[in-house]
Parts: sequence; structure tokens; C-alpha cells
Amino acid sequence: MDTKRWKSYVRVELGGRDKRINIPSTRAAAECLLRSWPTEWGPRHKQAREACIAVLKGEQPPEFARQAFVEAAREAEYWLWAFFPADASKEAFARQAARR
Repeated sequence: MDTKRWKSYVRVELGGRDKRINIPSTRAAAECLLRSWPTEWGPRHKQAREACIAVLKGEQPPEFARQAFVEAAREAEYWLWAFFPADASKEAFARQAARR
């Protein structure tokens, strides 16, 4: 099955520094949401799962799932690094602290 790769990946920290993972595609996001999410599932988690399904069915572009995944991580208050395509060659990133 096509993984619906994103233009740039998202790195999320799920429960500690040793649990940082890179999410490069819709398929990887769906697997993370279903198998690796260490907290209770909130409304944004459900929206992200639905977004992944829509993308994998070809109903939405891959970036639709990426954005929904980022929002789910923010809702769960995970540390999140969103890598943007324009900066990818410089290894630059925007670090967003979901916890405030």
C-alpha cells in the first residue's frame, strides 16, 4: 500500500527522550496513533485517525494527515518538532513546545 509520504517529517517525543520517533508518512502516523500513543485518546486523536484514513483512501492529500497528526500531538502535550521542506536541506527545524 502507498504510504502517502509527507514533504517533510515530524519528530515527536512519546514519553521521554528515548522515545523520540520520526513520522515521515501518513501510514507511519496511523501506526503511531493506533499502536504507540501512550496517553488517552482525545478528540484531536480521533480527527487525526480519520484524516489518515481519508488520505490512505486517496480522498485527501498527505499534508492533511500531517497537520492532523501535529494537532493530535499538541493536544496530548507531547514535545514536537515539525520539519519544513524549505529548511530541510539546512537541517533547520522549528521546535514547538506543546507543553506551556
